[in-house]
Amino acid sequence: LFQSSALLEMMQALERVVGTTKDDLPPLPPIDPGAALPTLCMEALAGQGMRTQCLVEGVEDLQVTLGVDTNGDGRTDRYLAAPAGQDLARAVSARVEVLLRALEPVPGHVDTGAYRLGGRVRQPARDAYPRRVYAASVRLHNLAGEP
Repeated sequence: LFQSSALLEMMQALERVVGTTKDDLPPLPPIDPGAALPTLCMEALAGQGMRTQCLVEGVEDLQVTLGVDTNGDGRTDRYLAAPAGQDLARAVSARVEVLLRALEPVPGHVDTGAYRLGGRVRQPARDAYPRRVYAASVRLHNLAGEP
């Protein structure tokens, strides 16, 4: 149902943009529920313009939250979707959550699950595509004051 390399490809693509800020990245196009295949794409500079480069098929949602150390012990105490000011300065980790949808519908399957990503809930699509949430957390050494 799911391409085994899809999550690895997505994580490798995200590694290439580590160090950029949210403002440096273009917004992802909205998900069209009627679209044949949701795909994670990015905009890349190409000469004097931009071009769209698609990275991973089957990605319906991707959320990144930053883990904030609120008491100075170097450990994540809470995750925030849009930290600012002092919270941003105390970010020590990032959590990446991705909702993958199967590339093909499964006859007889009805998606009834609600999916929690980045502190919000996506309601069931009630279609024939199985979905699964994958999550990974990484330490932000440069922001945590470590080499």
